[in-house]
Amino acid sequence: MSKSALEIQKELQAMFEPSDIEWRVQSGGLSNGKPWIMAIPYITARAVETRLDEVMGIDGWRDEYVDTYGGMKCGLSLLIDGKWITKWDGAPLNDQHPVKGVISDSIKRAAVKWGIGRYLYQLDVVFAECEPVDSRRDAYANYHKQVTKDHNGNNKPITTHVNWFTPQLPAWAVPQDDLSVFLDPMDSAESFGDLEEAFKIACMYGKSERSKDLIDQFVAYRDKNKKRIEDNRESIACKQLEEVKAFITTQIRSFNKLPSKVTLDSLYETSKELLEVKCKDKLFNPELAFGLLEKGYSARIEALTKKSTKTIAKK
Repeated sequence: MSKSALEIQKELQAMFEPSDIEWRVQSGGLSNGKPWIMAIPYITARAVETRLDEVMGIDGWRDEYVDTYGGMKCGLSLLIDGKWITKWDGAPLNDQHPVKGVISDSIKRAAVKWGIGRYLYQLDVVFAECEPVDSRRDAYANYHKQVTKDHNGNNKPITTHVNWFTPQLPAWAVPQDDLSVFLDPMDSAESFGDLEEAFKIACMYGKSERSKDLIDQFVAYRDKNKKRIEDNRESIACKQLEEVKAFITTQIRSFNKLPSKVTLDSLYETSKELLEVKCKDKLFNPELAFGLLEKGYSARIEALTKKSTKTIAKK
């Protein structure tokens, strides 16, 4: 039985297993003498061809290539409702593999025109974990040679050999048999902010799956947990405040160890910044927490003042 265009579209745009995804270095550099690498995921040409075979059959698709100045274009044709439909895209020459690389890159880009692997474009910038090594032979994960300018007045470029680790795809970009990876964070959310963040990630999975039913399920789950948080607002707020109080107690203990107002003021400002982060999206009134921190600060100021007064009196 022939498939409808809608069925073909859904099957072509299905997510890939992590084993079908590879990562390449998009850019890199040095920051304070340490290497950094920004990596991007892409589907392999073999995964594209396998997907086309599975969805269209071996006689339901074809590819053709046209040389262009500095690269190559791929025309990827699919047989739909008895008609051949072609979509084109191209890629520049690849220095490492001039012929093979540009053919592979061009078919992958043409495949995206059909929606194959397009969900990967939702990914934010991914910085890979990396470390400098002495040579390519020492790179036991992935290797990248980073060449940067010497900003110390020496025109000789700096070459850094980098060992970098393949990043993991987020849960929303991997086929899931169990939706608990998205539902559990909504169940455990204790603030509307945390709930919305968990809901956002769940919806990204729904969009990647191109499933309105799945997104509707996530919406209903979010609304259920909104009611849970609202119904338990007072108890959740008390629990959150107690957790923040533990942080405040630790800071006040540090206040009491400081010998001068200058050092105390510095730590107090830092503590307020940290407390602001901890109070974000919480259900309790943040003024209560800041009031406790200020009370501890004022008590230490008073103690330092009395100590200073006694010292002067003795003199």
